[in-house]
Amino acid sequence: FPNPASNVVNLKYHLLQDADISISVSDVSGKAVIINKTIKQNVGEYHTDINVSSLPEGSYFLTIKVNNQITHNKFVIIK
Repeated sequence: FPNPASNVVNLKYHLLQDADISISVSDVSGKAVIINKTIKQNVGEYHTDINVSSLPEGSYFLTIKVNNQITHNKFVIIK
């Protein structure tokens, strides 16, 4: 995804097995500002666009949960 971002964060990922996926964006205080529901996805490559245009400038964390494995990535929004 672009870092810094302004309107959209582009997320690409590849699943090696079927999995339950959830994606969220939190501000630096830990408050979730965007939450996507958990969905079941099959093996394969995926591309998801997350609209962040309504969020103010600042630092955020993108959290991706694949089954029980959690990954955090920091990104910045500039306008």
